[in-house]
Amino acid sequence: HWGKRDPVGMYETWLLEQKQVTSSALEKIEKDVQTRIDEAAKIALERRSTHVPDPATQKEGVFA
Repeated sequence: HWGKRDPVGMYETWLLEQKQVTSSALEKIEKDVQTRIDEAAKIALERRSTHVPDPATQKEGVFA
């Protein structure tokens, strides 16, 4: 039920119905976005072992 109410999916459907975009254009956009996400995840995983915060400064900027 909720999948049909997904705002992104509903907007894609509306764009297609209004002939504002083609399905191949939407597929290309999705592929490009997924590529960017995969690249960002790869970079984040590579950096987690080399960019370790200094334990002496770990509480700086924390307000609670």
